[in-house]
Amino acid sequence: MNTLPRTLGLRDLIFLTIGSVIGSGIFLVPAAVEQLLTYVVFIGWIFYGMAAASVFVYRKRQPELLRLYRVLGYPLTPILFIVAAVALVLNTIITQPTRAAVGLGVVMLGAPAYLIWNAKRSTYKRMELEEEAG
Repeated sequence: MNTLPRTLGLRDLIFLTIGSVIGSGIFLVPAAVEQLLTYVVFIGWIFYGMAAASVFVYRKRQPELLRLYRVLGYPLTPILFIVAAVALVLNTIITQPTRAAVGLGVVMLGAPAYLIWNAKRSTYKRMELEEEAG
């Protein structure tokens, strides 16, 4: 019984295995793990801060919506969290500017992919609307 897709041949398996071994080898170097952790944590705190700030944005844009949960100590709690997130991000930028730049660069590499995906999605949506109308 063949469990692999037909498009995945032996050559692909060899390259996949070699790539996995090389990729896993990165984690054997403790310095690389620390760098990777710095990138992930740095970017993570940027998004955590933005998520906390979104509480204010949505409460301002849509004040009429029913709030299914309450933020304890609002607005002080989210403000303190945002300040802490900004402090952690600034600390990384000041103490490890190269790692911060690499982390931001990797995230920014996703911007073209997002724009392409969004353009295709809106094109398909427009085509669907034209089909429904026509």
